[in-house]
Amino acid sequence: MTVEGYLDKISEWARHLHMVIREITSTDVAACHAVRRRIAGKKYYERHKEKLRTKARKRAERAKLLRIHSETPAQAAARKLCHREASAKYRESKRFRRLAWKHPDESVVRFLAVGLCYPLAYDFSSGILFG
Repeated sequence: MTVEGYLDKISEWARHLHMVIREITSTDVAACHAVRRRIAGKKYYERHKEKLRTKARKRAERAKLLRIHSETPAQAAARKLCHREASAKYRESKRFRRLAWKHPDESVVRFLAVGLCYPLAYDFSSGILFG
């Protein structure tokens, strides 16, 4: 889809929301403003996408250079370890969501409802977390 097509789609959505907003009472004014800001933000992003992405790349490059020059090896190792742990946690939770989708048995569904990341230390019969 082209940018113009996407902007037209957003404009249609905005027109529909504008009609809905007219019917809303004054108590929902904050919600109306939030919707309008969200629409304006989407339009702005679509119009200036390349410029915003370029700025973000430059900002990331500057941050990386600053880290390289000012970071000690111990700090770098701690940062990398934190990143590896976060990605492992994400992979683990993604794996369990996929398992729950494929096999919706009671233990996986209860595990997801509890919101735990590592089920190996969770006793489903008693509901106690070990560790």
